[in-house]
Amino acid sequence: GSQVTEYIIGDEVTSIGDNAFYGCTSLTSVTIGNSVTSIGESAFEDCTSLTSVTIPNSVTSIGDYAFQGCSGLTSVTIPNSVTSFGYRAFYYCTGLTSIVVENGNSVYDSRNDCNAIIETATNTLIAGCKSTIIPNSVTSIGDGAFSSCSGLTSVTIPNSVTSIGGSAFAYCDNLTSVTIPNSVTSIGNQAFYDCSGLTSVTIPNSVTSIGDKAFSGCSSLTSVTIESDSIMSKAYLKNIFGSQVTEYIIGDEVTSIGDAAFRSCDGLTSVTIGNSVTSIGASAFEYCSGLTSVTIDAETPPTLGSYAFDDTNNCPIYVPCNAVNAYKTAWSEYADRIVANCSSFTISFVNWDGSNLQTLSVTEGEMPQYTGSTPARPDDEEYTYTFSGWTPQIVAATEDATYTANYTATPKSQGINQITNDKWEMTNKIIRDGNVLILRGEKTYTVTGQEVK
Repeated sequence: GSQVTEYIIGDEVTSIGDNAFYGCTSLTSVTIGNSVTSIGESAFEDCTSLTSVTIPNSVTSIGDYAFQGCSGLTSVTIPNSVTSFGYRAFYYCTGLTSIVVENGNSVYDSRNDCNAIIETATNTLIAGCKSTIIPNSVTSIGDGAFSSCSGLTSVTIPNSVTSIGGSAFAYCDNLTSVTIPNSVTSIGNQAFYDCSGLTSVTIPNSVTSIGDKAFSGCSSLTSVTIESDSIMSKAYLKNIFGSQVTEYIIGDEVTSIGDAAFRSCDGLTSVTIGNSVTSIGASAFEYCSGLTSVTIDAETPPTLGSYAFDDTNNCPIYVPCNAVNAYKTAWSEYADRIVANCSSFTISFVNWDGSNLQTLSVTEGEMPQYTGSTPARPDDEEYTYTFSGWTPQIVAATEDATYTANYTATPKSQGINQITNDKWEMTNKIIRDGNVLILRGEKTYTVTGQEVK
């Protein structure tokens, strides 16, 4: 009857027939026995109150529309045994926020799997999928696999994935975070097209090909990190990442920047070039009229193609602190724009007891100068202390450093009366070189006049 809220399908049952529970709006949970191998077409369609279903590892096929309209479902796990999925099996499951697919060998191959798992690449399924866990069995994400999943906010791509298909995540306008693992070698055309929620992306060094407009239309994408030599050999990267990018970071894995790589990226304001780059191609940054700074970490000036930094707002080009002259010579046409990029280091001067005397911020290569009052250490019963310098020896700043005050200790004098009032039977007197030496315990005193030193 329609009033039943729970069904338990016993181990004697091997299949759930077509329309078996269709429209059972009071059904809240169903337990499927371990002998069931197939779930039929529309078997649980429009069971709007169904909040929990466990699909056992015996099931190998799920029919068309099997759970369509089950708006109460919030999560579902498809076991490794399932190899056949029907059309729109989870369509209109508007409450579904999490899908775990344990066997992705076919599931993520040219299908729209974000929300309904079962669908062709060209159709949009339900909206509302917020997170998708792609299992480690998946080696490729098919064309359009997550296209137009407007509810998708995050996706975890495992290290088993080597390719991301064309339009795989296109129009996922609420996707704010994606990490592309170092296993991926190819990213298809428009793979992340119009993902307006993305603000940053890193292209790992494993990527050897990336399609046209892969990140174009991502209106919030302002920072791109590129670690791939292959990608940096391309011209007009704005065709891949869009013209709205304001910052490019070129990783230390990159050895060269191709001709016209960033030409006419007029939205670009800053670029950082890693320390392994040995060549920058012709017109690489030409007509980047919005640039405010270029920072290059390479100690040796890369070879420079013609017009590489022409029409770039006459922005400063920051180079390593000790390489300014080398850059001015090698890049003579831009010599007046070369500026030392020197690091600052924290230098601390502390007293003998660890207390702070002075803290300075010192530019790389500069000699720290202590400007505080002369360090002092209180005398004790036996010694007076005089400041004598710093340990270790002060050197030009190359890193954060701490210098500790040193002191020379001078023994105090004691009057003869103090000695004579002590117990003389514990004292030995020796005459050496005309001086009277008084030995008490481990100490030796020299009697000179009326003082014992």
